Amino acid sequence: MASLHSLARTSPSTASIDKFWRWLSENKATPASSTLVKPAAVPEGLGLVAQRDISPRETIIEIRKKLWD
Repeated sequence: MASLHSLARTSPSTASIDKFWRWLSENKATPASSTLVKPAAVPEGLGLVAQRDISPRETIIEIRKKLWD
């Protein structure tokens, strides 16, 4: 499977955004709520975009330590 870094090198297409979402799901790094954020193209490449206001202490996403690098 491609790394997250290789997914974000070019301007993201819909297919790349879908692949990013699948990568998150396969690595059990999905958002706390599917209504909180959605995958999207952002200036840096691929990211998650808030769908509503987020409270200061609200968990947005949990990422397993093995994915930090």
